Amino acid sequence: MTTFGAFLMGLKRKIIICVLIVACFIVFLLLRSSSQAAQIATDLLPLPKVEPVTELYFTDQNSLTKTVTSGSPIKFRFTVHNLEGKTTAYSYQVILVSGDVNTIIDTGKFSLIDSASKTITESTTLGSYSRGDHIIVSLPARNQQINFYLNGGEGK
Repeated sequence: MTTFGAFLMGLKRKIIICVLIVACFIVFLLLRSSSQAAQIATDLLPLPKVEPVTELYFTDQNSLTKTVTSGSPIKFRFTVHNLEGKTTAYSYQVILVSGDVNTIIDTGKFSLIDSASKTITESTTLGSYSRGDHIIVSLPARNQQINFYLNGGEGK
């Protein structure tokens, strides 16, 4: 093959590559405003997927009632924060665990739009309690719970 022939073969490859790049760019521009283009970009880009989640936590963890006297109120607040990416319905239970006995103190239901949160205030009075008793806040449908122990004070 002559030098001129090799030059033409190299030029031909470069032109084909340029035409392919321009064609891909034009297709991308045509699709960019559609959800199909967004899906294509999502499929092609190696970005981590955001997992939906609900945060459940005691709002003022440092002020949780730790020392309990029989007949005195136990007050606490908990927060549910929706990061599910959609409006979500929640149900909760507040449970006193005393030995092998679980007593439901309160229940409730509410819905939250995405990124919203709700703080719930609870107050209950125990007639008596034992060391090791604890309060659980549960989101049963989400299989999530938090708890705190009632330490010190009077016991059975």
